[in-house]
Amino acid sequence: MTYNAVDLARRLIKLSIENEIWLTNMKLQKLLYFAWKDYYREHRRHLFEDEIEAWKFGPVVPKVYHEYRFCASNIICLTKEPSMEMDSETDDFLLKTLIKYKDYSAIRLANMSHEEAPWKNNYVAGLYRTIPFACMETEALARN
Repeated sequence: MTYNAVDLARRLIKLSIENEIWLTNMKLQKLLYFAWKDYYREHRRHLFEDEIEAWKFGPVVPKVYHEYRFCASNIICLTKEPSMEMDSETDDFLLKTLIKYKDYSAIRLANMSHEEAPWKNNYVAGLYRTIPFACMETEALARN
């Protein structure tokens, strides 16, 4: 099943709080990017269909960014419930993602994303350009 990015972010935050793996909005954005690619690599389908844009500090899902921008660079310790329940496979995948990247700072994740084609080929200073899913798919499979 494909979920929307806001629901996935809400569940990631819930899992982060439960497991004391603290997230800022910036780290959440990078986790969504890397989770999308990891999910595509494993399942050959999209984790979510919301646009991902190339911003100065890496890929960003605008809908999620705007939901949590009030937190600025602080730890997100409060969130709404997802609008739909996650299946156990997706829930396990999100927890696996949190654990995989728990020791990476937001800046390190941003720097890692800057080394990849989806961001490099779409970032233009001062603009928020959409990263095509085809570019994300190619990157995900190239790193297999």
